[in-house]
Amino acid sequence: MTGFYQQFKAFFQAEDMNHIAKQIGWFHRQRKLTAFHLVLALLAAMLATTAKTITQLQGIFAVLTAQSISYQPFYDKLRHPQCAVFFQHLLRLLLSRWSLQVLAPSKESKLSNFEDILIQDGSSLRLHRDLAGVYPGRWDHSPAAVEIHLTYSLFQEKPVRLVIAPDKFAEKHYLLEACKAKGKLILLDRGYFDRHYVAQVKQAGGDVLVRAKSNLNPRIVGLICDGKHQPIAHLPLKSIRSQIFGKNIDAIVRWKDLDFDFRLLGLWNPKTNVHIWLLTTLGMDWEATEIGQLFRLRWQVELCFKE
Repeated sequence: MTGFYQQFKAFFQAEDMNHIAKQIGWFHRQRKLTAFHLVLALLAAMLATTAKTITQLQGIFAVLTAQSISYQPFYDKLRHPQCAVFFQHLLRLLLSRWSLQVLAPSKESKLSNFEDILIQDGSSLRLHRDLAGVYPGRWDHSPAAVEIHLTYSLFQEKPVRLVIAPDKFAEKHYLLEACKAKGKLILLDRGYFDRHYVAQVKQAGGDVLVRAKSNLNPRIVGLICDGKHQPIAHLPLKSIRSQIFGKNIDAIVRWKDLDFDFRLLGLWNPKTNVHIWLLTTLGMDWEATEIGQLFRLRWQVELCFKE
């Protein structure tokens, strides 16, 4: 048990734990009985199969701290309502210290230029049909349904925002506010495609990478096709579809109703014989292949939904 005591002291700072206990109102004064030592005794008791009563727990406390304390104050601290609140704080502390930041970028990576990468996606859940008046679904076979709109932080590796809305309503209505995207990169699937939102995020100091719908038809401002500049300008995308079939394109495009230049990538998929369209605000310092790989990170939110 002495070895456990030394490991516990090395991992936790007594001052920090006692400060939290005082801050939430579990301990007001630090005397013989402190939050640090009480938690130590509780955890040690979990390792000791013989500790089954509060009296035995009190004995473990005395052994670990070399201090004696009467039964009543010891019991009062355990039954205090803020005791459970304290252990919630302790669990969050443990998770934050033990979590492994697998996806955090290195300093040399381009991704380190972003404060965070936020991925948004949605997942629908069918409800009982009696709830159709409150949560209308989008399909006849699912008259009542909700869609869970989740924003996932890639650098923090956890959800940071969740909205539950009727499944009938368009996904783009539940996007993260553009003003909160400063310094961040937003990854979106095509259900959230909204070019006005993309422009707003860029103007707010952020960036967006979103999968675009195949029927989009902006005007071409500049075009690179399979690495070569093409003398095509101010033509609608649909008019050159036959010319770009089977090729990778990297274009600057614009819509008539929006004074903003977008970057549009058409990555050719030889297995399906179709382009994968990606609209972004990322600059030309990002290679098209890099952006394609970057979009694959969006699958992290899918893994979050499965968990």
